[in-house]
Amino acid sequence: MRKIIPGNIRYVIWVVALLLFANFLLRLGFALYNGLHLQAVSFADLALAFGVGVRFDLATIMIFTGLVFLILLLPIPALHRESAYKRFNIFILMLNLPVFLVNAVDIVYYGFAEKRLTHELYSIKFGDVTTTAGAGFFDFWWLLFLVGSLTYGLSRLMWWATQRVLESPAEPRKYGKIPVWLAPLVGGGLIFLCIRGGFQQLPLRPSMAFVSASNFAGNLGLNSAYTVVSSLMLEKDTRLDLLPDEQANETIRRMVVNDFDQEWAGPAYPLLRRADFPGPEKRYNVVMIIVESLDALHVGSIVPNDTAPSLTPFIDSLAKTGLLFTRFHANSNRSIEALPAILNSLPDIYGRPLIGSAHENINHWGIGNILHARGYNTSFYHGGRNGTMGFDNYSRISGLEDYFGLDEYPESERDYDGNWGIFDSPFFAWWGDQLNQTPEPFLSVLFTISNHHPFTLPENGYEDIKHLRATPYQKTIAYTDRVLEEFFTRIDTMPWKDSTLFVITADHCFFEPTHPTQNSISHSHIPLLLIGPGIEPGVSRKISNQINIMPTLIEALRLDTWHSSGGVSLLSDKPAFAITNNMGIVTLMHDSLTWSTDFVRPRTWFYEKDGAWKAVGDPMQMPEAQRKEMDLEARAGFQTFLNIRANNAVIGSEYMK
Repeated sequence: MRKIIPGNIRYVIWVVALLLFANFLLRLGFALYNGLHLQAVSFADLALAFGVGVRFDLATIMIFTGLVFLILLLPIPALHRESAYKRFNIFILMLNLPVFLVNAVDIVYYGFAEKRLTHELYSIKFGDVTTTAGAGFFDFWWLLFLVGSLTYGLSRLMWWATQRVLESPAEPRKYGKIPVWLAPLVGGGLIFLCIRGGFQQLPLRPSMAFVSASNFAGNLGLNSAYTVVSSLMLEKDTRLDLLPDEQANETIRRMVVNDFDQEWAGPAYPLLRRADFPGPEKRYNVVMIIVESLDALHVGSIVPNDTAPSLTPFIDSLAKTGLLFTRFHANSNRSIEALPAILNSLPDIYGRPLIGSAHENINHWGIGNILHARGYNTSFYHGGRNGTMGFDNYSRISGLEDYFGLDEYPESERDYDGNWGIFDSPFFAWWGDQLNQTPEPFLSVLFTISNHHPFTLPENGYEDIKHLRATPYQKTIAYTDRVLEEFFTRIDTMPWKDSTLFVITADHCFFEPTHPTQNSISHSHIPLLLIGPGIEPGVSRKISNQINIMPTLIEALRLDTWHSSGGVSLLSDKPAFAITNNMGIVTLMHDSLTWSTDFVRPRTWFYEKDGAWKAVGDPMQMPEAQRKEMDLEARAGFQTFLNIRANNAVIGSEYMK
């Protein structure tokens, strides 16, 4: 057989097989490291994930190495000598080393983000990269050892395969010119087919890995290098045409209109409408606290734990004085994607985050812009390095005039956490003092940092938290809760407190494998608590997400203003919805039904029973009328939200008042 197949073709086959094996080992490591997720995955779904993984591994191998294989298939004798094969071995290993590194990093990264790596590698600021690498190196040094061992083992196997080819090379003269030159032509076609993913109507895309209801199985089937590369090409900020514009605009307007919305601006600005209230506007202060990675599963007043004390006793007590939303969701998985939703009611659910993109400077008219135009003093506080994640520029674009970060903090050397910035406890204390000196009315937003890997606690104090029988992440949740208690105690006697609306929420979740029953819905479950004048204390089970915060504040402050909110006020009886995107799977949530799709075919749906979401793998089991309505709404929302930012269609200057 070895005499029949030319040596160069056998070499390519061997190398492809070995690269597939290397990627299989990395996928196996991904599954084992995140092993508690497997408890919620059936054996059939697990086997399917590994099978689908071959498709994505082949595409990745050909993207990175296909051109080399094509060169090797050329019938040029100089390319098929021992010295040439040695060089090809080294070159192929160098080309695939980034593939191994990215997949190795994702073994751990998935636990933080609940998704494979995508645009993060090229959209994150360099300073944030060095901080993240420095913070995680000592915890995850073994990833470098894993990649090094894999690369070394692969190099030995490739040399073994090379020797087998050299021992019995097929002689080209026996085949004639046609078969010899046919090899690169056929090989080029196969390489293209692998990159495309097959003969299906649409090219391969990450969402095609989600062939079951299991979010983890879908991510397991992906190759991280493929998702990073594809995010450069897929879901760019260009127009979408899932529906005719008129139908999409009519549908989404029906979903987001409030009782106080009296006038629409016109088709040029699909969501722009005017809020109109009887009586004067309320000049309340607004204080917004965005807690890093606060998962609702760890907030005792939302998800009680019968076997252990609550990690958030202060938030639980504070919730009794305000309106707590127990079914509130993040729009996305990263901090950089939370601000557009929270401040400007624009869900950042696309291939590239708004912050740092070409569309970051579109006209915004969020709650910061609206209140700043009314004479409010507006500010944004973040204890991290100035410039991290682009918060400084984006907060100013969003109407928060003053930015306070690590550079402005007066005791940065004393209170630096060694990784990200200033510990939350001293930074909150300084923030409280700053607010006392800020003329009213004011809007001030603080984004915390401590509840983030490597989950560092201050060296002095908080000994009871340090000795908890809990994970490092859970300890920083308890620490954040204590910091909030200290802050509210500090401002309790301040004259501005009783005339202030407080908003406490999170940017996104942080999944811990101690909760193996999580599904794709609970992956975005975060808290929202509203406290202040005009807010009736209670508990709301209304499905909602971050894009509802701005219209809620518009109603609480009774602002007569134009706005392009992507959601409705949570103070009204109007049903709300939530929309998220995870690896190309868009999920639309209503109070009792949830629909997931990639707009090529529906993926799954959930229904609520006994307070929990139940997954149904076959979306066609949903009643037809509901299925068509939810698919229409998902298409309308996804298309309209993207077209608004791609076309700078949030608001025109003539409406900024």
